[in-house]
Amino acid sequence: MYPSQICPAMFVALPPMKLAMLGRDYMLPQMGAGTERPKPERRRVVVLLLRRIAILAVVLSLALWLGPKALVELGVLGPSAPESIASAERTLKAAESYGATAKTPSFTDAQRALQESRDRLARGEAREAKRAARRASDLAIEPQRSALVEVEQRRRRAEAVVKDLDARVNALEDRFDEVTPGLGKPEISTLITAMKEARAAAGLVFLAWEKGQPERVLAGEAGARAAVDAAARGLEQAARHH
Repeated sequence: MYPSQICPAMFVALPPMKLAMLGRDYMLPQMGAGTERPKPERRRVVVLLLRRIAILAVVLSLALWLGPKALVELGVLGPSAPESIASAERTLKAAESYGATAKTPSFTDAQRALQESRDRLARGEAREAKRAARRASDLAIEPQRSALVEVEQRRRRAEAVVKDLDARVNALEDRFDEVTPGLGKPEISTLITAMKEARAAAGLVFLAWEKGQPERVLAGEAGARAAVDAAARGLEQAARHH
């Protein structure tokens, strides 16, 4: 090799030679800078951190669920004892307006619980008064439902009565037109009187239904049916003697 070529050759061969001379102590630190693996200690720290976060989330969920209930029970949150009693009174009055009576299930129990809440409040037992008032409100819900069911049942019975009486009165009118031709005036006068009484009794029932008073419909049912039956018997007797 010529002297002029020695320097370039040494320059090219110098880096590999240097690496070979330095060995692992030089190469590994340079390679490990970008490929370092996570250590076991770091993995354990992450697992512990996630576990603590999960436990904290469960504790917070329980606190959010049980906290308000406990505060209400202690009287910190929610209505006061007088407000709870007033709410129970409104619930019972609503049940009464729907038709609840002492015979309605749970109504008497609700009244006793309400009176207990008043007595406890008078003795300064606010927490116990609130509990009794809440119990009265809960007990008054069932009488409301029962009263509403009874109201609907009465309405349906009254509707059936009105439809039946209306059909019977119309049938009387048709029968009157069939029977009266050829009858004497006294007989016709008697039949007309019976027909007027039947119409009047049925008319009271119809009027009560139009006014939305099913109780009056049911109360007047017996009288109306009796008047209609009497008119029907008179027409049949007149038809047999005609």
